[in-house]
Amino acid sequence: MKKTTKTIIGTIVLVVITCISAFADEKEAKKPTGFRTGIYRSIDGKINIYVDRINKSAPTVILLSDDGGQIFYREIIRNNDAKFGRALNVDQLEDGHYTLKIMIGNEILSKSVFLAEQKVQRSLKIE
Repeated sequence: MKKTTKTIIGTIVLVVITCISAFADEKEAKKPTGFRTGIYRSIDGKINIYVDRINKSAPTVILLSDDGGQIFYREIIRNNDAKFGRALNVDQLEDGHYTLKIMIGNEILSKSVFLAEQKVQRSLKIE
């Protein structure tokens, strides 16, 4: 009986700890509420960014930097448009990890970007 009770208590403690850690992760990964974004790669290799702002009075800052902190693209948008889009040409950047940040007021959205050259596939044709 004591063994069963200890097993049940141990299981309950493990479940509670797992639930607490799951809720802690959700708070850290909280998305900004003052704006929405759409970020994706286009067919021609550009990064398309669309922003829908709720807080139109605060300027929007778009940054693209590498892991060393060197900034390759910076734009400050001060107009009162609620929605706007940008296409970033990354053809001249070297392969590697980059960080794309969109900042409006005190809210920051950070996305990791990995650039790599596509490998050319060989084809084999037998006639």
